[in-house]
Amino acid sequence: MTPLKLLVDTNVWMDYFLVRQEPHREAAELVSLAFGSEDVALYVASLSLKDLSYLLESVFRRDARVVTGEVSPQAAAAARETSWGCVRAVVDKALIVPVGHAEVLQAFSLRQTHDDFEDDLLLGCAYRADVDYVVTGDATLGRRSPVPCISALRAVELIKGRRGATE
Repeated sequence: MTPLKLLVDTNVWMDYFLVRQEPHREAAELVSLAFGSEDVALYVASLSLKDLSYLLESVFRRDARVVTGEVSPQAAAAARETSWGCVRAVVDKALIVPVGHAEVLQAFSLRQTHDDFEDDLLLGCAYRADVDYVVTGDATLGRRSPVPCISALRAVELIKGRRGATE
């Protein structure tokens, strides 16, 4: 059976790492089912890695500020180190799809349909990697995308369904 190819959007990776958010369970199950399997390949756009680093460090710094009223040098260092560790975990679990000239041109060609440059770059990566689905929590992207978009929960259902069909 050909592997199911899933490009995972930044928001799903954020759900995976931020355990306190409700969608975490589905994101965690998706990564767990896919990691190390031969029937599912996870992909991540290179632009998502820099977004994850920035966003996660910001969340961790904000959390420190809420608890102590400030961000100490130690808390800042811990936030930075933790965000690096999260990015490393993604790199260990997913294939990186680079954003280059072709993906930028693809994004421009999608402007009339979607008009969100960041999402359109992601779709350019989806075309480049020839994925089956983009896994996202972004409902607007899902409605307007020419590439099929599904939620993490739906991705989990697809994986389980495919595995059940082959047993």
